[in-house]
Amino acid sequence: NESEVLNLRVYVLGFLGDYDAALKAADFGLRVNPSNRDYYLDAKGMTLFFMGRERESSRISELIQNTVPDCLAWNAAIYALVGDQEAAVRTAKKFVREFGAIWKGDPEAGAAEYAHWVAFVANPFVFEEHRQRLVEGMRLAGLPI
Repeated sequence: NESEVLNLRVYVLGFLGDYDAALKAADFGLRVNPSNRDYYLDAKGMTLFFMGRERESSRISELIQNTVPDCLAWNAAIYALVGDQEAAVRTAKKFVREFGAIWKGDPEAGAAEYAHWVAFVANPFVFEEHRQRLVEGMRLAGLPI
C-alpha cells in the first residue's frame, strides 16, 4: 500500500518491457492515490513512449502539473518526436533551467551535461532503442547531447 513503491513499480515494469502491467499499475495508482497523480502520469507517459505511442505520451504530459526536472527532458523529447517543436523547445529550456537549479555536480556544467545525465546515467535502460529514441528526441528539442 505504499504509493512511492507502487510508482517505482510502474517505472521498473516499463523499463523491463512489461508494458501492460506497467499501464495497469499506473492506472491503479491513479485510482487509489490521486495525491501522487503527476508521478503516476509521468510513469505512464514514459511507458507509452517505450511502446512507441509518443502522441498518447505527449497528451499525458499535458496533464502533469508538477514534475521533477529530469522528466522535463523526456517531455521535450516526446514533443519533438510528435512534431510539436514549439512545446519541445519551451520544455527543453525549462528542463535546463530547473535541472540546473538542483544540479549537484560540476558547477561549470550546463545543458549538455544535464541531458547526458538523463540519457546515460539516471535511467536504467534495458533496451538500447529506447535510449536512442530519447536521445534523438532530445536533440530535436535542441538539447546538446
